[in-house]
Amino acid sequence: MSNLNNDKYKQQISSLASEGKFAQASQLAKRMVQENPNSVEAGYILAQLFDRAKQYDDAIAAYYKVCSVETPVLVECLQRIVLICSENKLDIKGYKAGEVLAQLRPDDAKIRFNVSRLYSNLGLFAHALPHLECALTSSPTDMRTLFALAKTYFGLGEIAKALDVHKKALAIEPSSLNVLSHRAFIINNLDAAVEEDVASAHFECASAYERNYPELKAIKATKKRGKVRLGYVSDNFNTHSVPKFLFPLFEGYDRSRFEVYCYDHSALSDSTTKELKACVDVWRDIKALPVHEVAKRIQSDRIDILVDLMGYAGRGLPSLFALKPAAVQVSYLGYPNTSGLTTMDYRITDDWSDPEGTTEAYFSEKLVRLPSGFLCYRPAQTAPDLMPLPAMKRDGVIRFASFNAFAKITPSVFTLWTKILKAVPASELYIKGFPLNDGLVKASVVDRFVSQGIDPSRLLFSGFKATREAHLDEYSHVDIHLDTAPYNGTTTTCEALWQGVPSVVIEGKAHRSRVGVSILSQVGLEEFIARSEEDYVTIAINLAKDLEKLNALRLGMRARMASSLLMNQQSFVDEIQAAFLEMLPVQSLYE
Repeated sequence: MSNLNNDKYKQQISSLASEGKFAQASQLAKRMVQENPNSVEAGYILAQLFDRAKQYDDAIAAYYKVCSVETPVLVECLQRIVLICSENKLDIKGYKAGEVLAQLRPDDAKIRFNVSRLYSNLGLFAHALPHLECALTSSPTDMRTLFALAKTYFGLGEIAKALDVHKKALAIEPSSLNVLSHRAFIINNLDAAVEEDVASAHFECASAYERNYPELKAIKATKKRGKVRLGYVSDNFNTHSVPKFLFPLFEGYDRSRFEVYCYDHSALSDSTTKELKACVDVWRDIKALPVHEVAKRIQSDRIDILVDLMGYAGRGLPSLFALKPAAVQVSYLGYPNTSGLTTMDYRITDDWSDPEGTTEAYFSEKLVRLPSGFLCYRPAQTAPDLMPLPAMKRDGVIRFASFNAFAKITPSVFTLWTKILKAVPASELYIKGFPLNDGLVKASVVDRFVSQGIDPSRLLFSGFKATREAHLDEYSHVDIHLDTAPYNGTTTTCEALWQGVPSVVIEGKAHRSRVGVSILSQVGLEEFIARSEEDYVTIAINLAKDLEKLNALRLGMRARMASSLLMNQQSFVDEIQAAFLEMLPVQSLYE
């Protein structure tokens, strides 16, 4: 291809691209590449056009093709691959480019940071860690890198290290809302945490939000209306744990007395979102709106009671609740601790999770205890059928398991599990968690057990499962579930029970350490609630010795749960509706 023709193509392509006509520009670029397939320039132009048109799969392939030959734009191409992949959930396509890029520019903090994102998004936290450490060597006060490092340590279950990084970050930027929020969230997992310190982290975070988002002026009521308007705010109105406890409420509420509004902050909408929408009166998509606009929308909707289902987890909106767009604001379900906000009026719980006179000092909210329990569980309709105890097919070999979030597995929990494995010869332990996609993490866990004399052949691992059905099917291979402490499982415990697997829990002193107590009490399985660490080990050992009991429990578990408080929709809905009405000031029924 002559330079003249090449220049002609480039002029036409540039003109079309400037008008946003990327499809036509791409066709010309493809023709240019076909006429001169060895032209690096032509290939690079085509890759850039795909990139600008957001045809990312094509852009990645085109950039890789340019990189396959000697080119002066090698680094630029690799950088775009890494950024495209890390920002568009295409990480698996980008890690090769990331590794080459890190070798070419080992001291470039920005490149190291972007490569770390690829690995973190894939759950390969141990692979992400050295890139972040290198980035901090040249940019030790970079807040973005410090925050990413803390999240990486959290992903690895290294909670104390993550908190140390946050301490360094707060010394640089004391009022960072991102850091304060994440610190509040992860401190729930800290081994042997002092509850006053946990509460303090939440109150400090809340104070920062209230300084940045001062309370809005309340709208005056005028005339009386009929129904109470409930608003629910969440980023988990999709295939997530939270809806398993929302469906009984949304489907069961008294439509003659209540109107339900949902304010959806979810990044993802799916079939669960569609099902939830069908249950409620009004659905607002707020994910693209600034928080002050969301608050004004809630005020204009005349919401009487606004319910926070997120807290400091995920993409929570403490800023919204600091603004106090509703007369009554309630924390419920999605977070195991206080909001710390003076603008959050109530928190819904129960006597098992928060015995009266024990935890009030750790909450900014007034605790409202539902008599039958604060949870009502709806199992997945696609849950696999129950099968007989799998140990009976393994010549009596018991398989313990933990499917809780990996960050909940503290050093103390590892020690307890080691004691159980030593006391139950030939037994196995199956740990499932997202970070276990990383072979380095898996090897580290194996080393911890081997150092305590446990044969590695007794350990089984699994990372992320692509579907909920595949996840639930894993319970068909285990006999006893071991809960974590101080942060108990919630959905995991309910799922294990529904699949016939009893869970052994430790009774703690804080809400997050007593949810297991609440769940087992609701289903009448108090015998599996340990009052101490020694009791936890003993219960697990004794249960492992009685295969007949385990099998009978397994096969009868769904009938037990279906008739229990945990799945009594009517009692739950009646109690929570009564609680809402008690919270409501008379004047808020006016508009």
